[in-house]
Amino acid sequence: MKIHLWNIKGYVYLKKYFLEYYERKAKNYGVNKLSKELKVSYDVVAFHRRKKLVSISFLKRVCETLNIDKNRAERAIKYFSEGLKNKYKIGFPFELTPLLLRAMSMIIGDGMGSINEVCRWSQNYPHIKYGVRLLKKTIGFTPIVRSCSRSKNCRTILIPRFLMKMVAATLKTSDMKSYEFFKELSKLPRAYKFQVFAQLVVDEGSPDRTFIISQSDKCVQRGIFLLAKSLSYRCILY
Repeated sequence: MKIHLWNIKGYVYLKKYFLEYYERKAKNYGVNKLSKELKVSYDVVAFHRRKKLVSISFLKRVCETLNIDKNRAERAIKYFSEGLKNKYKIGFPFELTPLLLRAMSMIIGDGMGSINEVCRWSQNYPHIKYGVRLLKKTIGFTPIVRSCSRSKNCRTILIPRFLMKMVAATLKTSDMKSYEFFKELSKLPRAYKFQVFAQLVVDEGSPDRTFIISQSDKCVQRGIFLLAKSLSYRCILY
């Protein structure tokens, strides 16, 4: 399932070629006229000069007024930002990849969070670097590493909330620690299932001749069992 830019809230940076194209369209239409029709200031309409963030909702209005193909605008996204602080290198329409789903599944084991709150993943310091590299590879974002209270070696990284929203929209569930999440996951191609299973092994597994995945949450236990069976792994639920 693909999620189009126009179905989410946030801000975007646009590529240079599209800014130049927009400038020509705006001038031909009349920048002052466009400003009055959209009921915004001249500076807001002339966002191509600032080469900075523009809200998705405003970009949509501009495209409709100037008769700009929204697919063309969508393909010109350079960075996405949920607020005005961090920017993420993802393309639109957004498509959930196996590696992106793995990055989000960090919250199932040693993490926490939901669609309405910041997601966190905690690990001992040497291992936290793995999560940092994974997020940088998938969305071009290097998260801040913070100390956590449970031990001196423990560190926590924050996982962008918009990723949780993307997963929820794709899999039709807002709780990755629910049995419903694993039911939807088990329907996906093997590459997706394997990446989530591999992440659970990293977080909760004890590799030997067999893998033992420890999890106290009963719903997650049942979910992992279902996931392992869908991957044709022999498994026992204790």
